[in-house]
Amino acid sequence: WIQGQYEAHQDAQNELRQGALLNQNRFLLRRARLRVSREWQNAQMILELDGTTTNGAVLSVRKAEASVLYRGDNPMDMPPMVMATMGIFDTPFGAELVESPRTRHFMERSLASRSLFPGEPDVGARLSGALGFFRYSVTVVNGEPIDERTPYPLRDPNSSKDLVARIGADAKVVRWLRAAGGISVLRGKGFHPGTSATKNGLAWRDLNEDGQVQQAEIAAVPVTAATPFESFD
Repeated sequence: WIQGQYEAHQDAQNELRQGALLNQNRFLLRRARLRVSREWQNAQMILELDGTTTNGAVLSVRKAEASVLYRGDNPMDMPPMVMATMGIFDTPFGAELVESPRTRHFMERSLASRSLFPGEPDVGARLSGALGFFRYSVTVVNGEPIDERTPYPLRDPNSSKDLVARIGADAKVVRWLRAAGGISVLRGKGFHPGTSATKNGLAWRDLNEDGQVQQAEIAAVPVTAATPFESFD
């Protein structure tokens, strides 16, 4: 499926600011998804590619899941009783992250959801399943989602992994009404990259803009010590 988009902004300008585009009146390809999946009695595979022009033309892997499963008495239209998955998949936290954009009433997630999780997919291992109306999912992931605002998306700068768990219920009340809900838990460690040490030096600031170096315009730049790399809860 494809989501094409046109945007018009009152603050758009035909200018550049340090190389950044200020014009926001544009056509763009917000999402273009190609999904291939295959399911067997005791296994499942999913591959989903994503294309966008929001920040230039980018083609990336959105999902790549390989699962082994045990269905038990659950029919094919229900999740299996136990399913073990490895690969890239949506982080099972809350309701919005695991909801497909194809079925949302609005194409974008809420602001609060996108602030906590800029991107849905992460790399890790997941154990999930369904026992009657009961649903469960326990996941260990790198903790750096695909659209994270760090230099390490889908990678992990520290050895600590994030634990994400979700339990809930999903039941059909009557033929035309379905009720679902749950609670999610996230526990992990973030990473502060720290800074490197610097040497001392001299800085010249042309205060009167005459292009001439004067003693009052020269200042010493002291040495700075490195700050440590550290993880935090």
